[in-house]
Amino acid sequence: TLGFGGSDDSTNVSDHADNHNVSLPGTSYCLIILKDAGYERFALVETIPEREAITAVGISPSTEVDGYTLAAILQKQGPAGAVKAVAKLTQLPVQHYISFSVATAEELFTKLGENLNFTLDENVSYTDDNGATVNLEAGQLRLTPKHITALLQHQNWLNPARYDTMVAALTAATLNQHLKEGRALKGYFELITNTATTDLRIDHFNAYVAGLEHLAAANDGNLARFSNYH
Repeated sequence: TLGFGGSDDSTNVSDHADNHNVSLPGTSYCLIILKDAGYERFALVETIPEREAITAVGISPSTEVDGYTLAAILQKQGPAGAVKAVAKLTQLPVQHYISFSVATAEELFTKLGENLNFTLDENVSYTDDNGATVNLEAGQLRLTPKHITALLQHQNWLNPARYDTMVAALTAATLNQHLKEGRALKGYFELITNTATTDLRIDHFNAYVAGLEHLAAANDGNLARFSNYH
């Protein structure tokens, strides 16, 4: 497994590589990709229903695999190539990808219909590419879709690790808020497949749904954690 010590703790995936020749039953891995003009970001999500655990790990686009950065691999080989590279990097059986642009990420969060509960640990103030001023104060926030895309595009963090972990942090927060017992999981699946680029199909959903329902029942609002890859 990815291993996890707590929200935003450092996680060294490679330390555990010898244990990953065979995945535990029910364990799955999906690469979340944000690709837009001028930048790429990655988060590897591990779900282990039998352990009631979800971990999202941010991976820097400058991480090299076979002499090429993940950003370059994505550019040349697309999401499927990035999945293969991350699988080789981590020695984990990464099966799937979900790829967003800033626009499709905003569309997803708009259609989810709820502002996102999120803890921001430093103030964010900058002018985006459209000339709009973004001001967010550190603390417990209710992020609108515009706020979320602002954080995804922000690059000048006081803590540089935020650049690599923001997709993972937002993924974990989204799962904690929406992966809940009684929610229509198939509706979420259809929303993702209608807004993102993904290799997930209905047969994959059917194979994973029992595990997702188990995780939803166990989710106390803090089930999914995030960290960064070293």
